[in-house]
This record gives sequence, C-alpha cells and structure tokens, in this order.
Amino acid sequence: MKSIVIKTLLIALVITSTGCKKWLDVNRSPNAPDIVAPNLYLGPMMTNMASYVKQFS
Repeated sequence: MKSIVIKTLLIALVITSTGCKKWLDVNRSPNAPDIVAPNLYLGPMMTNMASYVKQFS
C-alpha cells in the first residue's frame, strides 16, 4: 500500500513539474507593446488634451 502511494505521488510530481512554462504569464497582453516609440505618443496626447479642453469650455 505504501509503495502504491509513493509511486502515485512520484507520477503526479513528474506530470505537474513538466507542465507548460507560460501558464503563469498572465500579465502580458499580446496586443499591447512593451516599448513604444516616443513619436507615437504625441498624436494621442494632443487629441486627448483637445477633448479635455472642449469638455471644460
């Protein structure tokens, strides 16, 4: 009985330790870039600033 439990635990350990590496990589969005060129910030910032000014006018 003891050897069956030990074998079962070893098999379970082998199966769980050889799992997928990326399953914990949940905080990365494939659609959002990590690094954005500075020239791509200016257009959206100007649009947002113009819409804020229009809201408060």
